[in-house]
Amino acid sequence: MKTHRLLEDILHQPESLRRMADYQFGEGRAALNRAADLLRGAPRVILSGMGSSLCACIPLEHYLGSHGIQATTIDTGELLHFRQSACHGAVTVLVSQSGDTIETAKLLPLLKAQGATVIGVTNKPEGRLAREADHTMLIGSQPDKGVALQTYVCTLATLLLLGAAVGNELGEQWRRDLDDLAEAFSSALERILPESEEWRPFFERASLIYLLARGPSFASALEASILFNEVTKFPAVAKTAGSFRHGHIEVADPDFRGVVFASQECTREIDLGLARDLASFGGQVRVVAPAGKVSGNDHLSYWLTPSTPEILAPVLEIIPLQVASYQLACWRNVPPGEFRNVGPVILTEDQFNRVR
Repeated sequence: MKTHRLLEDILHQPESLRRMADYQFGEGRAALNRAADLLRGAPRVILSGMGSSLCACIPLEHYLGSHGIQATTIDTGELLHFRQSACHGAVTVLVSQSGDTIETAKLLPLLKAQGATVIGVTNKPEGRLAREADHTMLIGSQPDKGVALQTYVCTLATLLLLGAAVGNELGEQWRRDLDDLAEAFSSALERILPESEEWRPFFERASLIYLLARGPSFASALEASILFNEVTKFPAVAKTAGSFRHGHIEVADPDFRGVVFASQECTREIDLGLARDLASFGGQVRVVAPAGKVSGNDHLSYWLTPSTPEILAPVLEIIPLQVASYQLACWRNVPPGEFRNVGPVILTEDQFNRVR
């Protein structure tokens, strides 16, 4: 049976991670180190992207913050129209896998006119961001055939490598961790794909999925929301787990469907407590957590991911959500990840570049 191109991209991610690691520790190392030097000396750092590129910035924001570097993640569209002043005196990291996203293309000349320093992080050396940024870091991922899958996890990992370089921590242990990460990714796919065939009852009667996380894992909640909307044409909402308790919890009832990410050690117990509360209100909940970090005897339903250094958890914890979005599309007879309203790269702000 022919494999759908979206599933092919899901399956190719371990190889893309290996290629990305080879590039960043080889040909791309000088650019990585130069970008780290620029960030290390910056009074403030702005991280910006759209869609999955924005999601990939969030773990780096937390990483830099833990090293005493003031970093803020801002949607590029918001930065363009409302918050350009935030870039004054800051080094701005613009992330765009294509390098041609309309908001990035519009913002670049405005920042350059202000004399701002722009680091471009992109997967396409021929794109506008790679050509016009003051300093360019290429990601080195295999390209996706449509929805950002390989490019998302490789962008996220590349940005974490940048954070490690800023902290003077990018040694051989990181390379070994990335090699292990690719192997873990591969073994997780081998396990999760057949397991996912049994997930269909969770989605029955669902009209909306809530994705709840904290800290670096909020990147995974936001990315999963994009995947369900884009791949499956199914509404999904990402919220921080703490914020969800303040009002949104009232939606919990037997029709509620939620995914709680519990990869962050410092908040794992309260995140598991939220999952138990939602279940006690009649909702159906799945918990994404690393194997060996949860008991499994608490009557919760888990989508387990391989254990990895916590900083890399967002790379692995997206796997079950990628697979779930693919499976749900198949169950709903929706061509997985095929664009029906727009193309893969948004090139205008006032009128969509429609699929013909």
